[in-house]
This record gives sequence, structure tokens and C-alpha cells, in this order.
Amino acid sequence: MKPPHIATIAIDCPLRKGFDYLIPKEMRSSSLLPGTRVLVSFGRRAVTGIVLDTKHHSDFPEHKLKPIQSRLDETPVLDEHLMQLGHFTARYYAHPIGETLMTMLPVLLRDGAPAKRKQNFCYRLLPQADLTTLRTNAKSQLALITHLKQGELTPQAIKDHNLSTSALRSLQDKGLVEKVVRDACAKLSPSALQPPLHLNPEQASALKALTQSLDAFAPFLLYGVTGSGKTEVYLQIINKVIKQGKQALVLVPEITLTPQTLRRFESRIDGTIVSLHSGMNNTERLNHWLMAKTHEADVVIGTRSALFTPFANLGIIIIDEEHDASFKQQEGLRYHARDLSIIRAKELAIPVILGTATPSLETYANVQKGKYTELALSQRAGAASLPRFHLIDTRSKKLHQGLSLDLLTQMQKHLDKDQQVLLFLNRRGYAPSLICFSCGTLAGCPQCDARLTYHKRKNHLICHHCGYTMPQPKQCTKCGSEHLQTLGQGTERIEETLQAHFPGVDIIRIDRDSTRRKDSMQKHLDKIHQGGKKILVGTQMLAKGHHFPGVSLVGILNADHGLLCPDFRAPERIGQLLLQVAGRAGRADIPGEVFVQTVQPTNPLFHLLFQQDYSRFLQTLLQERQEVGWPPFSALALIRAESVQLTDAQHSLLTIKELCESHLPTHCVLLGPIPASIARVSNRFRVQLLLQAPSRQTLQACLPHLIQAMTQSKIKRNVRLSVDVDPMEVA
Repeated sequence: MKPPHIATIAIDCPLRKGFDYLIPKEMRSSSLLPGTRVLVSFGRRAVTGIVLDTKHHSDFPEHKLKPIQSRLDETPVLDEHLMQLGHFTARYYAHPIGETLMTMLPVLLRDGAPAKRKQNFCYRLLPQADLTTLRTNAKSQLALITHLKQGELTPQAIKDHNLSTSALRSLQDKGLVEKVVRDACAKLSPSALQPPLHLNPEQASALKALTQSLDAFAPFLLYGVTGSGKTEVYLQIINKVIKQGKQALVLVPEITLTPQTLRRFESRIDGTIVSLHSGMNNTERLNHWLMAKTHEADVVIGTRSALFTPFANLGIIIIDEEHDASFKQQEGLRYHARDLSIIRAKELAIPVILGTATPSLETYANVQKGKYTELALSQRAGAASLPRFHLIDTRSKKLHQGLSLDLLTQMQKHLDKDQQVLLFLNRRGYAPSLICFSCGTLAGCPQCDARLTYHKRKNHLICHHCGYTMPQPKQCTKCGSEHLQTLGQGTERIEETLQAHFPGVDIIRIDRDSTRRKDSMQKHLDKIHQGGKKILVGTQMLAKGHHFPGVSLVGILNADHGLLCPDFRAPERIGQLLLQVAGRAGRADIPGEVFVQTVQPTNPLFHLLFQQDYSRFLQTLLQERQEVGWPPFSALALIRAESVQLTDAQHSLLTIKELCESHLPTHCVLLGPIPASIARVSNRFRVQLLLQAPSRQTLQACLPHLIQAMTQSKIKRNVRLSVDVDPMEVA
């Protein structure tokens, strides 16, 4: 039988299908397997495509088919397992197959680069470099020397700091700087590794259960209070997996957690560890991706996209902080890394660990149904004890820029003991509003239905939704009055207030603004770990997985924020966030205290949380969800239309609703369309249609009708449509 001469190719485009191309005769002698990249003509461009299938016949006349221009891979870059995962992902999340498969690849492979490791290198000062030979007016060279004194510089770092490449060449010519190959994944010798810690009975029981399930699919919820030693369980089970000749994938929610997790794992794991996250340059990401594929790497630690890493012999998947919303992609392919990890583990017949102190309701419901096995860690590891909680009723108290006298007094007591204090406020900037006291106008974003936040360091107003920036006005844009005043507190303002209250105390602010520069987060963390009295001020970046042994007091400044959010997940999110923040206190041998400022001291949710009974808190929320039929007792898909004209967005969803509604199974409903809670962002109006089904299986049966309606409806060109299956936010 003749070999197939037609290939179906997935192209990175919004069309929900593959495209047929002729296989040139010279390519037919060797198999063109699914997952192989090829170069094809698409419209007027030459683009990278991925082979989906090969066949002998096409639904299109063969004389109209274009030939494949060239083959980019000898063997598939996406193996059979990852291709199956890609097809499942595209189908489940109702996303085009071409965009889905391209999302799974590193950027360089999407652009057609060879699937080969590239040499990584960096620049460093020579030990014998005589810097006195530099002229004082050689400013570009001196700027480079300043950075090189702090450590090695990669080409990407040189670009990030706007340093001169010609000055770098001059320094090399002078024999002051050398270019060296960079080994980004060196592993310690077994003798240099730190020994495993002694496990308490609960940890030992969890490790035993995991060890017994290493050769089969088994989802586990490692449910441990903050500081209970979940990471130690991860480390010991990973070493067992490596001894079996297998690999491990560890997913973390934030880039900022990757470096510290990497260092801790490197000191304990007898194997090669690499990381994968968006903070790396494209060459590093490709190299590490390929190292996992060839089993040169034993462990991959990364953020959500690391889920799609190819492995030679994957043996376990670990999702740390499984409850975190960062595992859900919010643009493009809107996948959930936690849920796809379960699918991947099931296909490979390997265990998957979901670790957290505050399980998501979906995960907890699966434990209740017996689908997942719970491994409980109810006590903190070592001599650490759980913190004591105190509510501060701020209804009748005068606040000093958001800080009560009670909290300030307690802070001073802990600082006097040379301990550290952490204050949490999930609002960056100086003040969330600028108001005119003459006419009452609040400064709003001209491109969004949102207020502008004042950032004092930059003396600018910034929109946190679209990034619009303007200098602080001297007078009201509406009435011309100069009587302008900032309202509310952000982390910048709290930092300024603390500097006045606690002169001479180091105050470290950690938010998105203070950690923009590369390595700035690590510098902050290093300073914190030096010990001594310090005040840490920050947003939720401080709440996720950090170990601060010197922190003995945590202050939560605006605990009520989020409870008023119209989204049905708001109580769950605020509960997780508060307990995670509170868990930073008393993690070593210093007793911890948590002070919570609130205007709702009688709120029953607070009392459930602060009695350290998160399970009862979850049971309460589950009962409420069941009564109203929200997930996990139903399944949702959010269809969003965006347009510069509100009426166009509304009309498109009304049309889709009319076309789709009569084809829906029983008990499935379409709610809306209604505007999003922030209806206009970047001058585009956002309108939403919510599809609710009694189960995920029923929802999946509805999606083809929905996609067909979207395809058939005559949507105007200026309307963008998107589908979000299992959305994290519906407001």
C-alpha cells in the first residue's frame, strides 16, 4: 500500500479545524508522525504547523491543496501522550486545536527554531581584572562594571538593564570581562546534600500512602495547616521516584516562589532539577523543556505552563497550593493546570498530589465523594505552634491611615522583642482614589469603567486594568478646583505611615510595583531572612508559600475587602487568602499572633476561619453552593463578547443565545447577556452570557451546540468572542 500523501496540519489561528496539505514525494519515504512540526504556506505567510494526521484522501480537490514546504523535526516534538492531552484540552475548553497545540510549545519552537539545546552563556568579571585602567568618563563601561560586581550577567539581563553591548565588547578586549558557558542546572553531589528531616507520625503516614501508590493513578489531597511540613513530604517522595528511574513535575502558582523552591529542592534532591516559568529567556526555557524530554532533568519546577512539558518517564505530579487561582489561565487558552494535571496523571497511571492548607471547594468535594484520598497534616512541623487570632472591631475606632491604635501597640511589643511583623493589604499603590472635594468627582480611567489609583513614588495616576497612566492633576478636570485629595490606603501609603510611627525600623514593601526588576523579589527575601526587627508590608504576593521564621505577628488591615464582591467564589477566596496570610506567623519556635481589623466582627465566616476549622468553613460554603446550584454542584461556561460598541457585543450574544437555546439538554440554561462587573476595559465593552449545566459531562454535551451557534451567527468583525469553561470569575 502506498504511504499517505496528505497531512492534516494544525495552524496557530482561531479556526477550529486542521488544514490539509500535500506531502511532497521526498517526505513520504519516512513517517510524518502526529506531533511533528512542518513549515507550510498559510495565506500569504509561511508558518509553523503541527501534524495532526496523515491520510490518502481529502474532502478538498487535491489540485487545490498546497504542498508542505519543509519538515522541521525528524521526530515529533509532542509525543503521542501530549498530542492526546492537546486534543482533550482543545475539546474540553472549546478552543481551536492549532492555538492549543502551539500554547504547549516553547516560543522558539513555535517560531520554527530547531528542537535542539542551545548553549547558554553569561559574562563575568575576571578575578585579576584591574579596574583602575578604566577612564572616569567611560560611563557605559562603568555601568556594566557596577552590575558585574554584583554577579554574572546574562545577555537578557544586559538587555533588561539597557546596558551597552559595544561597551561590553570593549571590556572583553581589555581583558576585564570574560564570556563563560553557563551551567544553569548543576546538581550537588550526594555527599553535599542535606539529610532528610525526621517525619512526625502524620507525615510518615502520608509518605507511606504515597509510596504504595507510585505505580498507579491515585489523586491525593495533602491537606496540611500552614507550616505542617508538606514540602518535606514532597522532597522525600520525589527522591523515591528518582530512585525508580522516573521524573517529577512540581507546579507552583507564582514565579516568585520558583527560585526559593528550586534552591530548597537542589539542597535535598539527588538529581538534576530545572525550572520553567515566564521569567526565563526563551533559550533557557527551550533547553530545560528539552532536558525533561531526554531525561537529562529529573525534576521540573514551574508555573502552570510547565504542565505541558514532555517527559521521558514521568512518575509523579505535585501541585503546590492547589487552590490558587493562578493555575487558571485567564487569556487565550483558558485551561486550569490543576485539572489537566489530573487528566495527565490518569493517562500515565501515576499519582498526583494536590497540596494546600486551604483546599478549593472543588477539590474538597472530590474528597467527600471518595474520588480523592485525603492525607491530613493537622500539626505544624517541629516546635512551631498555630498562631492565636484576635479580631479588632474598627467600627468605633479612629484609624491612623488605616492602622488602629490596638494594632500599632501590638506591633511595637513584637518589635521590642527583635521580632518581625507582617502587614497585609491587598491593594498596591498609595491610594485607590483621588477625589475633588468641590464637586465630588473621582478620577476615573478614560479607557475603563474604573477609578485611577494614585502612586506617590511616580506621582502618577494609574489604571490597574489597562495600564493607562497620567501625571497627578493639579486641578479637577470637571470643575477646575484645586481641592483634590487622595482617599483610602494602598501599600505605599501604609509604608509611609509606618516610617513615621517606627523610625529606624526596616520596612520592606513587597508588591508588584516593588518587585518589577529582575531579582528584586529575591533581594527582599534575602533581607527578611537576615533576621532582626523588620516590618513587612505587602499584597497577596506575601501570602503564598513563603517561610518567614522571624515573623511573630501578622496584621490584616482590610479583612472585609472581598466579602462584598458579587462573585459567588468571593467568600472562598477571602477565606483562603486570610488563612494563608495568617499562616506566615509563628512558623518557627516563636509563638505567632494574628490581628484582624474588621467592621464585621460578628461575621460567622470569620469565626469559622479563626477557630482553625477550615473544614467546617468549607462545609458551610458547600451547603450554600448546593442550595443555589453553583459549582461544584453544577458546571459553567462563560461566553464573553468584547466590542468598541456596547450594542454590538450585546446583539452578538443575544443571537448566539437564540440559536443555541433550543438545542440545549434538559436542565441547562443560558443566563444573560449582562455587562461584566467592569463593563469597559481598554475602550472595549464586555458583555457576558453564562451557560449553566448540572454536571461537567452535560456541559461538554452543550459546548458543540454553543460553538456551532457562534460559527453560524453573523458576528460583526469588531466583536471578539471567547469561551471560558470552568471560569474562576463570573462577575
